[in-house]
Amino acid sequence: FNAGQTSGYKIYNRVNWGDGTITKGEYSHTYEKAGTYTFKGHYYMGQWEPTASMKETLIEIKQIPKYGKYMTSNRYLATNCKKLKKVTIDDFISNDNDNGLMSAFNGCTALEEVYIKSSLDYYAKGIILQSAFQGCSSLKTVTMIGFKPTSCNSTFYGCSSLTEIIGLDTWDMSNCNNMRQICQGCNVLGDNTFLTMSE
Repeated sequence: FNAGQTSGYKIYNRVNWGDGTITKGEYSHTYEKAGTYTFKGHYYMGQWEPTASMKETLIEIKQIPKYGKYMTSNRYLATNCKKLKKVTIDDFISNDNDNGLMSAFNGCTALEEVYIKSSLDYYAKGIILQSAFQGCSSLKTVTMIGFKPTSCNSTFYGCSSLTEIIGLDTWDMSNCNNMRQICQGCNVLGDNTFLTMSE
């Protein structure tokens, strides 16, 4: 399994692979027995598309590390991970005006449930949510709290099963300049979804 690391960030990479093996500076691992494993630790995900093995095996994201000054963007975090079903991120941090969650879950057709709580006080200008969930046709419920987007272009484009977006009343829209096609194709989403958005 390859965690999608690149050599430039190997010194920050410490992974518990879930089979008793803990490594530092390595981003790939061979399991002795086939099965389902939970791996966790400080490893880099995002910026580049996931590896082929991740696209075929990733089923849940329970948290991502606080990247701080070294690793800031989560764009392409789990792009086209076809088996990913659930995402829970309790403390999402993104550096000011970076690529944020651009295309982070684009094409995750099995994704059903998302909960992400962001730290608004960490950035002033905002982050990009462009195409974050585009094509997530199984997505039913999204909870996103405390976001300050600069672009929401196609954020939920093609989410044909989406019935509810929770937390929009906590979004700061003061710097958002693009909401084009934000919910195009969301045919079962309530008409009043966006009435709670500020500004």
